[in-house]
Amino acid sequence: TLYSDVDDLEVGSVTVDGMTVTGLVTSNDDAKLMVGGNLAINEIVSLGTGNLFLAVDGNVSQTASITANGLGLMVGGTTTLQDPANNVAIIAADNQGTTLYRDLDDLQISVITVDGMTIRGFRVDSDLTLLIGGDLNQRSDSPIIVSGITELTVTGNICLAYADGLGAAGISD
Repeated sequence: TLYSDVDDLEVGSVTVDGMTVTGLVTSNDDAKLMVGGNLAINEIVSLGTGNLFLAVDGNVSQTASITANGLGLMVGGTTTLQDPANNVAIIAADNQGTTLYRDLDDLQISVITVDGMTIRGFRVDSDLTLLIGGDLNQRSDSPIIVSGITELTVTGNICLAYADGLGAAGISD
């Protein structure tokens, strides 16, 4: 699933001729949303073993959960993905604004590729907050580079293989 929009976009519900489609749901397929404005995830995103790639010029917010194998973020504004039911196995980001991500269980910082676009590691040109309900791991070829303050709250174990670029860190587990 590939979709491009020149301005703001909402993942919501649409009803046409009595049929309603809600959220963004695939049977294990990748999805890429390219948005020229802000993105609001107001209905579930469920991709099974597929990866979700968000290339957004503005801000990203949510009121509904994301479930996918991987999540790639390339966001020009603020990223606020703090639904406690978010559940992805792998994450990668190249964000310009403050980034907050919450995940239900284990999370690995790694590489995400969807439709020829690849993000490796986690780079944030501002502050980073990760709230992880399990273990947080990082692949050795996936750097974490944060210009601002880094806050990691992890209920499980933390294994950072290459985190030379972490800002002033607040780490709790």
